[in-house]
Amino acid sequence: MNGKDPSAIQLDHYQVFELTDKHVMAYNEWVASGPVSADGLHQWLEIYATEAAKFEAAYGTDFLPKVVLWSDRQKTDYFKEKLQVSLGFENYIEKLVKEQYGLDLGPYLTPEGQYDDGENELGIEIKNDTLIKKTGNIYLEYGEKSHGGNLNFIESGILKNDKSIYFLIGDTDAFYIFKKARLVTIYREEIAINRSGKRSERGIRFVRIATSLGMLFPVKFAQAEMLTMDQMIAEIKAGTKDKE
Repeated sequence: MNGKDPSAIQLDHYQVFELTDKHVMAYNEWVASGPVSADGLHQWLEIYATEAAKFEAAYGTDFLPKVVLWSDRQKTDYFKEKLQVSLGFENYIEKLVKEQYGLDLGPYLTPEGQYDDGENELGIEIKNDTLIKKTGNIYLEYGEKSHGGNLNFIESGILKNDKSIYFLIGDTDAFYIFKKARLVTIYREEIAINRSGKRSERGIRFVRIATSLGMLFPVKFAQAEMLTMDQMIAEIKAGTKDKE
């Protein structure tokens, strides 16, 4: 509440508020600074009980969850929209993992965590792709650039240098899980095949768009490389147990 008069806080502001990594860091610093007083929040909830109840009931619909936007570069409205959709899918996977397997996904909420460690503590890279059911192909990105006018691509997706072990891609209707290391091996094999002029027996095609490099892996061929959710969670739990 930052010492504001409770009457100055309006829920309508939430619709245009953008949560950034700076907000997350400021909050963490506030919590770590000593005993936290929530008197202002409690006072607001007492005065505006009806508004708070409306917000809680409509959260996820009228009041959509907020993505965390990194402050390292400017973001287009399209980027923010796609990021919000991706967050919804991540939340779906997080809930699934918690309810069915009793594990916390542990998402990283700082740029350092996302770039160096991966998306979450379980080592699962989660990508939302709604086109798989339409095209029958899984798009596996390995290079990106923030703007089409930039000269060079940087490694991303399956080639991103972080601690992710698994690669989960799809949507709430159907998603597919791979070992990230296996996808990197397939990528290198297919690059060699492509350069030799031979045909890919996996049906893989390489594509390039303005801001992304990737390979299209047909689902019917990719199935041989997939893990089930049960298999992935069993491996994660076994690894966790070894560390205890």
